[in-house]
Amino acid sequence: IYDEKAKKWDENPYHPVGESNYSDVADYNVELTVPKNMVVAPTGSIVEEKEAEEDKELTIKAEKVRDFVILMSPNYEVNTKELDGIKISHYYLIDESNNRDKTVDKVLEEVVKTVEFMNKTVGKYPYKDLRIVETNLSGGAMEYPQVIQMGRYFNLSNINVEERAPFIIEAVVHETIHQWWYVGVGNDEYNNPFLDESLTVFTTALFFEKTYDKYHENGVSYAIRNSIYPTNMLPLNSGVDDFNDWGDYSQVIYRRGPAFFEDLRQRVGEEKFFKILQTYFEKYLFKNATIEDLLNVIGDVAGKDIKANMEKALVEPNYFPKNIKLSDEE
Repeated sequence: IYDEKAKKWDENPYHPVGESNYSDVADYNVELTVPKNMVVAPTGSIVEEKEAEEDKELTIKAEKVRDFVILMSPNYEVNTKELDGIKISHYYLIDESNNRDKTVDKVLEEVVKTVEFMNKTVGKYPYKDLRIVETNLSGGAMEYPQVIQMGRYFNLSNINVEERAPFIIEAVVHETIHQWWYVGVGNDEYNNPFLDESLTVFTTALFFEKTYDKYHENGVSYAIRNSIYPTNMLPLNSGVDDFNDWGDYSQVIYRRGPAFFEDLRQRVGEEKFFKILQTYFEKYLFKNATIEDLLNVIGDVAGKDIKANMEKALVEPNYFPKNIKLSDEE
């Protein structure tokens, strides 16, 4: 990315701790030739498909995206649902070894619920296509523009998501919400991982709270407020190269960073809090936001005193919002 103010290119390396994605949006027009039996899940929309003797040619268009990814396999089956004019497609691998039908259905169902929640709570999903794709990825899941890359599934037929979401479900909700925080509103993940990752973790917990129950095991009270305790740690505005390892990074960005947003919600109330999220999304959609930009939105909606308190929470080490701890009754 080119920094107009500094008049130089961003040359930060891809760091082994955290993520370092950082780019402007661009338009892609891609022509892809693949074997006839290949099922393709790309960023964007497949606008044309022509078959030859052994191959097929796909024309793919994607507008205003930060990245372009293609996942494909001859072993995919696809289920699709429509919501608010958005085509949500689930690509899952054919697997004869166990009964995963309920898992496949549940993954797609939770993504649809998440998109519906985000459309109403934050702002309309800005693309026509969203794809969830099962792959042989190990160790997690990953967000890309219009594509969510998942690892292999297992049987969830005995799981009650209304009480507790297993990793597969929490991960697919998390990566769906990244379509708003990283894909929609971008940021420099090398220097400000808090902006997209901590906000996505919080919004994921908020989804489970609002969709199921205030004390859902993956909700804000259980997953964020219940884990507040004093500890020595770096400030929330730290860059990925400030952390020694994934443990330090996770403590700040995945566990304590999300508490910032619950702290803010309790200070300003739900109405102003959602107004902050909506304003931030609308103002910086297809742009790259900074921590200063987020603080300015907080100040515009909630006032300069709230902004000053939240800025202090971001820049000082050992952030500990004891005001959001669970009460004895809770």
